[in-house]
Amino acid sequence: MKHPRFPSLRLAVLLALCCAAPVEAATGDKAAPPLTLEQRNDASAKVIVPLSADIFNALDQLDKDVNWRALVDYTAQGGAREKSSYPDNALKALNLGVRVADAFIAIQAKDAAALRSLSNTLVSLAQPLGVSEEIVGARETIERNARAGDKWPTVRDNVVALQEKVRTELEDQKRADEAVLVVVGGWLQGLHLVTKALSGNDYNADAATVLRQVSLVQSLQTQLDGLSAETKNLPVIQAILADLPEIAKLTAVGQNEPVSKANVEQLYKVSSRLAAAIMKG
Repeated sequence: MKHPRFPSLRLAVLLALCCAAPVEAATGDKAAPPLTLEQRNDASAKVIVPLSADIFNALDQLDKDVNWRALVDYTAQGGAREKSSYPDNALKALNLGVRVADAFIAIQAKDAAALRSLSNTLVSLAQPLGVSEEIVGARETIERNARAGDKWPTVRDNVVALQEKVRTELEDQKRADEAVLVVVGGWLQGLHLVTKALSGNDYNADAATVLRQVSLVQSLQTQLDGLSAETKNLPVIQAILADLPEIAKLTAVGQNEPVSKANVEQLYKVSSRLAAAIMKG
């Protein structure tokens, strides 16, 4: 399923590949059954969602002087860029999404070496999920264009296409949980890195408008609530679900209004904690 793009990057307030529209909460004590892939796709059609690269592009369009190189260095701390060993496929999928978000940061910084390192990690994470062939097939083209030095918009397009292909392949393989978790991991890391870029003295009210994403948070909660019981009960998933209401509250501002500096800094604390839990495994 293809997802429409926003007509303007100024409206790019969401960080994900796909998500579902909010649904009514189940009543009573009985847990709601996991959503089928068809139900998720039907719900996704109701929400306009851009690809993960858009929020980073939006900051550039809003004239925010982001130090992308510093963010590349930040994502590499503690060997996080190379880590690919995780105990279960849920964590592998979450971390696949995180590394894709990191790849967009490397592209914004025009850092071919970081992108090459990330591509190796992506292959390792994708192999147990059955989507490594898609990444291996695209890696040569991505790295060749990155080495050229003047084809970074093409590199970004290459990674956007790869991102969508991986998601589609997971869905085609009936790996619905993993498809959702790749999205969630990418969204959380994107939120983490964007709020870091806008924290403290780097706060910019115009740029902070891209963080207004209450509908997306609600939609992702619907997706996470629809996971299989085994996946949903994992500690990292429970931690994400526990923090989503706070994230929704912090991003709840009026149309075209910025998220406040205080809220940006709190969003950074929450998202960095969750991203750290995902990457630690």
